[in-house]
Amino acid sequence: MRGATDPTDAEHGPRTVLGSGVSNAHAATQAGQEYGRPVQTMGLWLDALDSAPRPIPARLGFTDDDLVPGGSDRLIDALVGWGGLDAVATRVREHLDAGANHVALHVLRPDVPDRPTLPLPQWRDLATLLPSFAAATH
Repeated sequence: MRGATDPTDAEHGPRTVLGSGVSNAHAATQAGQEYGRPVQTMGLWLDALDSAPRPIPARLGFTDDDLVPGGSDRLIDALVGWGGLDAVATRVREHLDAGANHVALHVLRPDVPDRPTLPLPQWRDLATLLPSFAAATH
């Protein structure tokens, strides 16, 4: 995991891995930054990360072998909470226990390509987990 004194965090802020920059001039001013055109600013930011002494995947313990097309099993297991409802609940709890105050869930499932449907049953199942996480997000 990342350390509190990570040099990339010192230069780019503590959300280096989770997000980047600011989305508007007011937010930039509040963050003590200059607002720039988003695409150009993002390009400069990504270039700076590429030239960092330890690129993001390495900072998180991944190697080039993990970054093969489609990702290694280890990378997918680290990024995707998959399995039954209990397994997903465990992964969400891990994120909350690690300090997250938001966890986005996306249902990934095979569909008939010409007739995709909304994952309503899966959303209903996931909704049953919300009360158990409510206290952790306040």
